[in-house]
Amino acid sequence: MERQADTLGTRLIVAIDYIADGLRNLMVTLEKQQKILFQAGCLRTQVVASELVI
Repeated sequence: MERQADTLGTRLIVAIDYIADGLRNLMVTLEKQQKILFQAGCLRTQVVASELVI
């Protein structure tokens, strides 16, 4: 379903002659930020086993 939405969005962008360099750069920046935040533990949704209180 996600891939279908990406395909549709890409087709719409192409259809209106949108220059997607800015969008591509934004997505690259967001991906880098996501990796940094995940490594810092900001985006974890589950507790790491070593952090469990037993």
